[in-house]
Amino acid sequence: MYVTAPLAKRFAVPYIPDMLTRWLPRRKRAGYDFWCIPATGNYERDCAEGERLASEYVLRMQMHPRPGMLGWIVRDMIAKGRFSGVEVGFFQGLSAHISAKSSRPPAL
Repeated sequence: MYVTAPLAKRFAVPYIPDMLTRWLPRRKRAGYDFWCIPATGNYERDCAEGERLASEYVLRMQMHPRPGMLGWIVRDMIAKGRFSGVEVGFFQGLSAHISAKSSRPPAL
């Protein structure tokens, strides 16, 4: 599931052997897959995994910003046609991180 150091170099991100490497894209037939996260079928476990992945994603974006990455992840989620507990947990986790960082609402 993890990528190699040469692939990490190709995408201009540091190679981190045991952490966050699942966020590097995997080669697929036409381009790269930015959401290669399997679901187990256990909704509760999948939601917890999705929330954990959201924390990893936020940490990765703080360390190495790639503004388009979330769009690529969502595009690949849609292409798979699946919205399991992993995806639900991922967006719940993102919402929690956004809410935690928002001390007050922005002025409109």
